[in-house]
Amino acid sequence: MRIAVYGAGGFTGGLVVEELGRRGAEVVPVGRRGPVVAPLDDPDALVAAFRGCAVVVSAVAPFAAHGEPVLRAALAAGCHYLDTSGEQWFVKEVFDGFAGAAVEAGVTAVPAATDDGVPGDLVAHLVARELGEVDVLTVADLRQASGAASRGTGRSMALAGDRLTTGAFQYSRGEWRTDLVVEADEVGPGAVAFGLPGTITVPRHVTARRVQGVVLPDLAAAFGGLTAEFAETLPPVLGEEERHTNEWRMAAFATAPDGRRARGAAWGTDPYGTTAVVAAELALRLAEGDVRPGVLAPAQVVEPAGFLDRLGVGWEVVG
Repeated sequence: MRIAVYGAGGFTGGLVVEELGRRGAEVVPVGRRGPVVAPLDDPDALVAAFRGCAVVVSAVAPFAAHGEPVLRAALAAGCHYLDTSGEQWFVKEVFDGFAGAAVEAGVTAVPAATDDGVPGDLVAHLVARELGEVDVLTVADLRQASGAASRGTGRSMALAGDRLTTGAFQYSRGEWRTDLVVEADEVGPGAVAFGLPGTITVPRHVTARRVQGVVLPDLAAAFGGLTAEFAETLPPVLGEEERHTNEWRMAAFATAPDGRRARGAAWGTDPYGTTAVVAAELALRLAEGDVRPGVLAPAQVVEPAGFLDRLGVGWEVVG
């Protein structure tokens, strides 16, 4: 179980290293600084750092700026890959641009191994399964805007800009579009279209006319208005108290063509710690090697209910 973590010296990467260590994995910490140095602009150094590892975990935010070299090197080294990106546009780029390369390399890549990307994807799958046939499926991030965020998260959100809201991808009739008006009365008044990873991953395993991602208005305003200057004022690392007082909640609401409805949610505290647990558990699952190659959504890699139980989070599905 030799697993490389790129960005191991950062906040999220360091948490992933700790979680993998608790599970007995042999961790290779890689980054732009020691102990294993491999700059992003040196493909040969990256490949050399990853060679011999079963999995590469990338925690190099913002992924839109830094993520692609790590992914390319992981595939070149013949390693399975996952990342802790919540950046919808990067998640879509991994699926669109690297699916064939992953199959050719005989490895599996799973983007968005995060507190929103994995629970949202898995709960959506379970909710859709309750109905059998789905017309509209809404993935909703229902956390409050009052939670603390790290500098890395701030940088990712600031780089996204309008792509978080007005430029967010939504899925409709086989296409990802940015010009759709959300229909999400069940979420609450004023739900805002938002670039959630689930809008990209869920249509890979759920057949629906429409899949949309939304957040509550306060969260959309907080992230949508975040500037690069403000991001630099955020703390690089959150303390234990700040982490454990933060709550997250991912929900899914589905409607069948005949009007039947189902809903579900997963929830917990410490979003960053949850992301580390998600990434560690998925990395170990990939290291076992019993997964088909390609770029896959979480629900295509694990059994949703069993994996949510494994994560130790709260969850429910109501048909």
